Amino acid sequence: MSLGKQFESELCTTINQIFLEADVRAVAYRHFEYKMNEQLFDIFVDTRGIEYYLAIECKSMDYSKNKSINFRHAFHTVDEDGQIPREDHFLWLSGRAGIIALELRNYNANKKIMVLLGWPAIYKPWKEGAKSIDLKDLSKYHTVQRRGGEWQLTIEDLLSVNYLNKKVEPSKKALRARLAAQIRAKKQ
Repeated sequence: MSLGKQFESELCTTINQIFLEADVRAVAYRHFEYKMNEQLFDIFVDTRGIEYYLAIECKSMDYSKNKSINFRHAFHTVDEDGQIPREDHFLWLSGRAGIIALELRNYNANKKIMVLLGWPAIYKPWKEGAKSIDLKDLSKYHTVQRRGGEWQLTIEDLLSVNYLNKKVEPSKKALRARLAAQIRAKKQ
């Protein structure tokens, strides 16, 4: 399994786990690419509510070699018929919120970190003619750490990059799950 596909699988599993722990009625599933078909996004999340109705594009890159997301290298063709405008049109048609989940390998002492970007963070610069997005200062972006071989993703992480800006108070069960995850992380 390629590094990118492994990241997609891990992220999908993590999202489903946090939905289960937070008692959220939603399911994340991978959208596989088939020969001769142009893939739209890597992971979809289905739910009755709009807060978690997502389409997630996964990218995996070596941070020691690349400190930016170059549109030409990260996305299939960047012209008006390329991946970015096709995915933007899909989001518009489906009503989903788009998220870019970027795995940065070799971030710090061979560790991984995930950067979450709302769809407008990619689409707007591309539409304005930018060639890439600078990742040198990660403090500008929403990052997720990895501990004990697992992504420390939370419900709040997904909501914070959901550009639909629907505010949802976490349930008591979600708060208990977050506390339990923090306790597990301290024990490791």
